[in-house]
Amino acid sequence: MSTADREAILVNQQAILARFGELALRSDDLDEILTEACRLVAEALQTDMAKVMELQKDRITLVVRAGVGWPPGVVGVAKVRAERGSSEGYALQTGKPAISPDIANETRFRYSQFIVDAGVKALITS
Repeated sequence: MSTADREAILVNQQAILARFGELALRSDDLDEILTEACRLVAEALQTDMAKVMELQKDRITLVVRAGVGWPPGVVGVAKVRAERGSSEGYALQTGKPAISPDIANETRFRYSQFIVDAGVKALITS
């Protein structure tokens, strides 16, 4: 990738971040803000899907709070447990992202059925 290409990507990402900041300042609807964050992350990373998961009071269950690109019945419904062996558990326990470039061949983590059913091929959990 050329320097010009890297600079163009950085400028685009900065513009996306600025648009998000504007929305966050004018909206008091957290669901709208989180959904827009998902949309902008998907745009910046050039991916079809993004999600925000909310940790529940039991400190182990996560619910898909907001998202874009997911099939019906995922956002607001799908749950995962942040346990040992899950990418969510790894990210929460270590504070580091769990990056899986090919979940079909991933040996470190297991994935929730809603992720597999949605056709996810690669995943970053942070």
